[in-house]
Amino acid sequence: MFDPVDDLNLDQEITEAVKTTTTKIVRHRPAKKRLTRQEFLDQLPQVEEVVSLKTTTCPDCQHEMAHIGKRLARREARLKEPELYCANLYEESVNIDFKM
Repeated sequence: MFDPVDDLNLDQEITEAVKTTTTKIVRHRPAKKRLTRQEFLDQLPQVEEVVSLKTTTCPDCQHEMAHIGKRLARREARLKEPELYCANLYEESVNIDFKM
């Protein structure tokens, strides 16, 4: 049979040098999650401003319209020295008040 120990020449000297190289693995950390515009505005101090309508008269029938609430028109970041804040601009909502 085949005997691996017999095949080795233990009497010979080793004259061959083997060069080994090591590879360094660099792991990059994942990028930080960027905030969306809404998340950015949510973390700022909030200031509410209500913009009044120029006229509360119905353009069709000329009746006076009643105030029924407000809606968020837009949000914007503003700089007031030395702080940054979020201005929530609301627009008044009106409806015709029929009294019959």
